[in-house]
Amino acid sequence: MTTLAAMGMFAAVMIVAWWTAWLLLKFRTFSKLLDEDTQDRTITLDGIRGFLALSVFFHHCFVHQYFLEFGAWIQPRNQFITSCGSVPVLIFFAITGFLFWSRAIRGGAKINVRSFAVSRFFRIAPLFLVATLVAFFLAWQSTSFQWQGDSGETYVAVTRLLMFGAFRIDFFNGVDLVPITAGVTWTLVYEWVFYAFLPILAWFAKLSRFVILGSLILLLLAISPIGELNYASVFLVGMIAAHLIHEFPNAKLPKENWPSVAVTLVLLGAMFSSQQRPSLVAFVYLLPAFIAIAFGVDLFGVLRTRPARLLGASSYSIYLLHGIILYIFLQFGLGKARVAGLETPAMFGLMLLLTVVVCVASCIAYAVIERPMIAIGRRVAQGTKTR
Repeated sequence: MTTLAAMGMFAAVMIVAWWTAWLLLKFRTFSKLLDEDTQDRTITLDGIRGFLALSVFFHHCFVHQYFLEFGAWIQPRNQFITSCGSVPVLIFFAITGFLFWSRAIRGGAKINVRSFAVSRFFRIAPLFLVATLVAFFLAWQSTSFQWQGDSGETYVAVTRLLMFGAFRIDFFNGVDLVPITAGVTWTLVYEWVFYAFLPILAWFAKLSRFVILGSLILLLLAISPIGELNYASVFLVGMIAAHLIHEFPNAKLPKENWPSVAVTLVLLGAMFSSQQRPSLVAFVYLLPAFIAIAFGVDLFGVLRTRPARLLGASSYSIYLLHGIILYIFLQFGLGKARVAGLETPAMFGLMLLLTVVVCVASCIAYAVIERPMIAIGRRVAQGTKTR
């Protein structure tokens, strides 16, 4: 497949997703949820999150088809399609860094550990628990409901289930979970590590101290051979943007189209750059683009629209559930043989249909699971903070 064709398919998936969200907003349930979401956030970052999660879904459509055809879960040869899975993850890490470092700045370089831990638990754990239990069931079903994994493996899987993403769960009942979940939960490990260190790092949320912290992180990144630091350092991108927003709260980029054009070109540059050093991609390409979006660049107004915001609110569900949906539809619905033999036009049509399914299912999951649990978490966290 040519890169131009892949880019056209990507654009079509995003358009179908936007229109699906637009139709869902005709229902009062979803419209009311969006109206009630009054969190103090940057609206453009809220608007981009859904498209980032859908980009990962787009990437995994190709990975899953290749898996069914050749039996190997590997990256596509097309650089653009591969980057659709890796670059959005980096931006998600930057968004996490931005949101919670902004909280540390507003809190006077302090984080209320109890209320923070409670809010994070109710935000991440409920949907993770549901998605992982569904994955366990599908793995069990694939063995005709026969127990074939050893007891130690099952014990590890259940124990890690109760850690809600802090550790990866790769196998259950002797079945590889990656083709079922698309392996997306690995990013939660980095998220939880960041949350664990945030109360300590919050002391550096004063600008003068942050310069020291940032310099130490960059120095460690330059001299350390540990590859995981490439991903961990990406949180620094959002932290830098948080300080800029705090220091220049009234600064706005021009409302003309040229900032959106510039950000689009920079993001495309990230998509076609080498992915071997994620931190290099993050600081060369994503840092300027992220700062621009944080300061209000809305990509020609799209990120401020209500459908984009609904997709953004449901982004966690899109991210966690799309692998399971692909597994169910592609392996159970059509079957391995049919999917493996699909030509590109047929696969594209199926991808558009699955885009609708993923968006609808994820918005429902947000309304039924995520949103109620977030509300409970806020009440519990507020009580903890008061005590």
